[in-house]
Amino acid sequence: MDAKAIYQDHLDRVSRAVWDGDVDAAAAAMHYPHEMRTLDDVRIVTGPEQLKSAARAFRAMMDGHGATAYHRLADTAAFVGEGERRIEGTHHVFLLKGGTYVIPPYPSTMTLVRKGDLWLGAGISVAIRNTVVNMLATGPAKPADTKRTG
Repeated sequence: MDAKAIYQDHLDRVSRAVWDGDVDAAAAAMHYPHEMRTLDDVRIVTGPEQLKSAARAFRAMMDGHGATAYHRLADTAAFVGEGERRIEGTHHVFLLKGGTYVIPPYPSTMTLVRKGDLWLGAGISVAIRNTVVNMLATGPAKPADTKRTG
């Protein structure tokens, strides 16, 4: 598999987990610690519980906007360093309600690292303010009502 296909697969798996409210799956797709950065804030996520809290808060933000679709599409991705154990890439985030953007699409960068046969997220930077997307909640958050399907 090429770097861009691996990167897109990771984007799809994590996006689906967050959309479905499956915070355990989202947390399992990450390497710890890692950095999450927005235009106005940065957090070091030291473990799965912090990631779960952030995923719940981000999903709640989508619900609050009445979002009906969440997509992340890879723009670029490349292996970096020796041994094809690290990928750095860029993507755009699309949050929609019907055919209308809930917020304007925004670019992001992400790093993946390979641990055994798994590719894990090891840091993300998004070109939008946290006050808009609320993705850096690392404290207690309301648990998701139930896992979503569909």
